[in-house]
Amino acid sequence: MVVGTLKIDADVLTSAPFNHYKNASHWLITLFFFAPGRVAVWWSAMNTHSTPNMHGTSHEHSSQNTHVTPDTHGSYDTQGTLSASTRLSLGVFVLVSVIHLINQLFSGEGLIDTVTQICLMAVLAVVLIAATRDLTPRPRVVTYTLISLFFSWLGDTVPRFLEGDASFMAMIGGFFVAQVFYAVAFWPYRGASLLRRPTFLLPYAGAAIVVVGVCWSGAGALLPAVIAYVLVILTMAILASGLGRIATLGGVLFLLSDSLIAFRSFTDATLPTHGFLVMLTYILGQGLLVWAVIRTAKDQS
Repeated sequence: MVVGTLKIDADVLTSAPFNHYKNASHWLITLFFFAPGRVAVWWSAMNTHSTPNMHGTSHEHSSQNTHVTPDTHGSYDTQGTLSASTRLSLGVFVLVSVIHLINQLFSGEGLIDTVTQICLMAVLAVVLIAATRDLTPRPRVVTYTLISLFFSWLGDTVPRFLEGDASFMAMIGGFFVAQVFYAVAFWPYRGASLLRRPTFLLPYAGAAIVVVGVCWSGAGALLPAVIAYVLVILTMAILASGLGRIATLGGVLFLLSDSLIAFRSFTDATLPTHGFLVMLTYILGQGLLVWAVIRTAKDQS
């Protein structure tokens, strides 16, 4: 996810964020992104003690399932803690993420920005592989999530070697395919998702309408691509709720991250540390989705 160059001056850092909202549409953006977040919190409470199964229903965690203890060559050791390979890969992911975010705060460009962003999804894929290596055969949800991470990596990497509309389309193309595979991965759990309660889909629909509406005049010839991408990431975020509270929040954060990119690309809307916020929500969103996939795969093994 390429966010471009970030420049920060003292006046921006000392001003209140809402002073940068120059018209009513910016307030609508805030409103509609607050609403899906509230849905995520509500859904968390509803799913605190349940885990989705492949038939879209939920089952309660039993005391016998509290600690997963496969062999020492898998993602857990005999005491139910993370294996060395999982801890190592997770530590690398956290380190790369922190370096990237710090760089975003101070410059948002340069070799550090390029290298760390290219590494992010690759390392996260290693975390997923290490955490599920004991599961044979590899669960369907894990396989499709790995494919999603690969196309996310392409969306992060390829645009850096292109310019203009070609760069933007390469980013949209990579992440469009990534969202499709996420949706395919989450589809079997749709019965436990927000689709059960259509009323709670309204904030998601509202957010999508606001994003498209705000970008309408500025997107130009890219508008069809923007609309298609909004629809597919909206589908992913809704289906992610079928995996529980962690994935629900991950989907909302991913949606927010991509929307911030759209606003920056096609409008004058901006926030202090805009690039930092884009990458923070992106990293957290992807990380939470992978965490939810690992938990789901383990619970069903």
